[in-house]
Amino acid sequence: MRVVVTRDGRIFLGNAGILPGDLQNRLQEGVRSGSERRVYVSVDSRTRYSELSPVLDGIRQAGIAKITFITQGRPHS
Repeated sequence: MRVVVTRDGRIFLGNAGILPGDLQNRLQEGVRSGSERRVYVSVDSRTRYSELSPVLDGIRQAGIAKITFITQGRPHS
């Protein structure tokens, strides 16, 4: 499962926008449906930690301990 946190704090699970409070249940549903017990988190480098913290809490509350962060390097000029 892939969670994306945008620069302005919006959260997406796959391609669907969700609220932070819905993340735990949606992740648990994914695991029950056969998804791997790992979450890939893609975060914009300009996102504040205060925007990311509820996402990490939701992942942990869903019982998922394996979190992989996806990063991109800066483009070269």
